[in-house]
Amino acid sequence: FNMSKEWHSKSYNSNGDRTMTSIIKVDTLQTSSGGTPTAGSLGLASGSVVKVTRLQTSTETVNNSQSYVTVWDASYTPILPNSRIIFHWTLRWRCSHSGGAEKRFDYLLNVNGSQAYVNIYNGLYTYTGDGNWNKADYTSSYEYTNTTGNSVALQFRGKNIDSASSLVFNDEPGDIGVLTITELVT
Repeated sequence: FNMSKEWHSKSYNSNGDRTMTSIIKVDTLQTSSGGTPTAGSLGLASGSVVKVTRLQTSTETVNNSQSYVTVWDASYTPILPNSRIIFHWTLRWRCSHSGGAEKRFDYLLNVNGSQAYVNIYNGLYTYTGDGNWNKADYTSSYEYTNTTGNSVALQFRGKNIDSASSLVFNDEPGDIGVLTITELVT
């Protein structure tokens, strides 16, 4: 039996543990007392990222009214029963008015059917009333506290401020709305 340094460095890691490559598959993890482990008991500190998901849509939606219209429905199912979830989005909007000054709009985010975020008076107001249009990407974030582990329903909605305006979400081929979802240990 040869215990040379070369053999030792190839068979054991720096902690003195034997190195191996294996796949471990389990149905359930339990604490030594038979309970359900928490993220903390598994060594995940508060603020640790446990999952990042990226969603996108290229669906065009037109709204010619002053009522909110849904432009994007999305959902996310947390992997932890309790966590912080950060929703970060970039949405592309175009607002126009044929011959009027008002080319502004509002948009909001509903989470599980309740308004969670609103952004008002986006776009341009031109005092000349020249009827042009404006287009821009709008980026923002919302933090959600997950206490159930249940799926989270998201709904982005937009509306015109003026009745003669036209609001378009993703108005050209290649335009996309992007939603990045980051789940963190609480």
